[in-house]
Amino acid sequence: MWAEGRSELMAFADGVELEGVTSKNGGQQGDPYLNLAFSYALKEAQKKFWVSIREGEDVDKGVCYWVADDGYAVGPPDTLYPALAQFQTDLADASLVCNGAKFEVYVSAPEYDSELRPAEMPLHGVTIDNVLHPGITIGGCPIGSPAYVQDVLTQKFNNIASDITSLTTTLRLVAPMALWTLLYHCQQRRAQHWMQFCPPDDVRPHLAMIDSALDEMMAASFGSRAHLEDNLIMLRIRSPVNEGGAGRRSLVDQCNAAYVGATWQIVSRLIDTQDEGLVSPGYHPDLTDIFGAGAFDPGRDGTNRFEKYCDGSCQSGMAYKAAYESMQAELPDDASRKAGPLGPSVEHSGYGYERGKGQRDLTRVRESPQRDYMRNRYDSLPNTDQRRIAFYAASGSQTANLLMTACPGGDFNFRPDEWHELMAWKFGLESLWLKDFVGCRLNNDPSRICDAYGMALNGGRAMGGSGITDRHDVVKWSLYEMLKSMNVFVKCEVTQFFIRFISAAGRDHLAAGVRERQGVVPDFTITDGDITKILDVKGAGLNKSRYIDAQPANATPLLGYAVQKRAKTVPREYERKAHQNIDVKFNGTAPGDVGPMEQCLKDHGGVVPLVFGHYGEICYEFDRLLQEAAETGAARLRDALYVKTAEQAKTVLLWKLRRKMAASIFRANLDCFQSQMEHLTGDAGSARRNHAFARKRFFARGDLSRTTYEYRQTHANLPGGQVGPW
Repeated sequence: MWAEGRSELMAFADGVELEGVTSKNGGQQGDPYLNLAFSYALKEAQKKFWVSIREGEDVDKGVCYWVADDGYAVGPPDTLYPALAQFQTDLADASLVCNGAKFEVYVSAPEYDSELRPAEMPLHGVTIDNVLHPGITIGGCPIGSPAYVQDVLTQKFNNIASDITSLTTTLRLVAPMALWTLLYHCQQRRAQHWMQFCPPDDVRPHLAMIDSALDEMMAASFGSRAHLEDNLIMLRIRSPVNEGGAGRRSLVDQCNAAYVGATWQIVSRLIDTQDEGLVSPGYHPDLTDIFGAGAFDPGRDGTNRFEKYCDGSCQSGMAYKAAYESMQAELPDDASRKAGPLGPSVEHSGYGYERGKGQRDLTRVRESPQRDYMRNRYDSLPNTDQRRIAFYAASGSQTANLLMTACPGGDFNFRPDEWHELMAWKFGLESLWLKDFVGCRLNNDPSRICDAYGMALNGGRAMGGSGITDRHDVVKWSLYEMLKSMNVFVKCEVTQFFIRFISAAGRDHLAAGVRERQGVVPDFTITDGDITKILDVKGAGLNKSRYIDAQPANATPLLGYAVQKRAKTVPREYERKAHQNIDVKFNGTAPGDVGPMEQCLKDHGGVVPLVFGHYGEICYEFDRLLQEAAETGAARLRDALYVKTAEQAKTVLLWKLRRKMAASIFRANLDCFQSQMEHLTGDAGSARRNHAFARKRFFARGDLSRTTYEYRQTHANLPGGQVGPW
């Protein structure tokens, strides 16, 4: 009655309540309170059932557990079946019906079946060649004969693989960035449940199939199979995002760590533990014989906690031992690495990981030698290899790494061709935009030839056009807007700040145009109390001087080396130009003296460089500015953010600032790259440009996929239902 009354008017269509459509039988599907109410209705019958199989006289004890209205009961047939019959009677007294046909009865082998089993309760399993292979699925995980386990796992993993293939087919042309987001945040995690709770040997063959499907999904998203075909790039893709990778770890490689980490988190809670006389009841004390009494008592400090479990009497214990020792065998003979979670022998393993983080730490330890191997491989490449350049230039940058984790939306959203190009840049592959232009002249100059990566587009003599200036301005004004939103006292176009240090002739010169101010007047001033900082934005384009010559000779480059080296030159450049172009030229300062403009820069600590690079990376000073802005915003906007602490507010705002900044840098670099391509000349370049311009005029936004049926189907059900313009 409660359920029907509560659900009387809970049918909706397009967010509108449907009058006259009521729930006449049972509760409303999806009602969050329905399970609670139903569990309450079952409570008395469940308690009687427990007593009948657990505490009755002359009864071989059984055990049962309930998750809302789903229950599992284990026990001898002469105890269990009479108790189930009484349970059905008790439910009928509460006006509830128990359907015996929905019961799943499991015995380890058909010969152990009992004549007491009611006919309406069939044995559960899978029939192959007229032979029943018994089994039961608990929490989604199959238990029973090997044939049953593999049959269930095959069905579940085939469904996952089918979903991956369907998503790949649907989104590869119209939304490859969204396809990667679904892979990274959703699809590669779907197998995690079975990796944690099924023995690794059971799931490993199926994980190999999922790995293959995920790799095909990744290739479709990236717009090229070149990533899959390069073993070194795949090593990087398999590494964590915060180390410059893509976070697409191999599921086969992870399954041992997942199983062992889950075991550490679960088993200590199954049996009773005792600490200084205080007993903490376990969830399943009947399993004490498997682990041994007191195996997980805190006072033992983990000594011999898995000795009984791994003695060969338990299949799950042997699976645990095999998985743990297999991971130990992977590590080199290095005492520092074996001091971590894989340091103890299997009997003493896992102590301190009862609350989680076991899989995380196991993965970190196992990836350490893999990371060293990968870095040695990259370090052995010549300094002109674009894969090496892309790895060392961007791996340590938070903004560059956001490309692999941020969900598409707002300004952090790229057309399919732009996303494919960014993925080529990210991993040091040849530019997809330039594949038909390699060998073309730049500005019809035979000494300047387009290469496969676009380095010639950004290096050498200036080629004219506004591409590089526009790139700078996009990042500058985006940063200005971000700082203002954090309530930072920032000013842009700060010529007025230096007026008192410049003669009238110098002021007239600077007022003549933007070009006269470039490299002389910095972009920003930020004031905090009585302290004023002077800051300037600089871009490091992909060219020989910034990314090849900037690497140290005969040494491994530091992460982010290109923007860091450029940042070191900015303060000196401004002091030199202030001295030569203003003080000496207009203020009458002798060449060997310090003039008022130069002195002003020195008095304010010099110009703070804010350098961004081709791969979305930023220098340390730039990231420090974002951190300071987030801290300022947290102090002033904390109440509006509805967070408990200022530290939480800072974390949220810093992520938002880095994401916004990364979007602006990637957008500015893409637009600049395309602008520079206008300087390509020659028959191939001219034909390519003519075709591109024709497509841009004919197709909406120049995107061919927008005309397809697949595009319309993909976008028709998005919020707002917008599918045009066509």
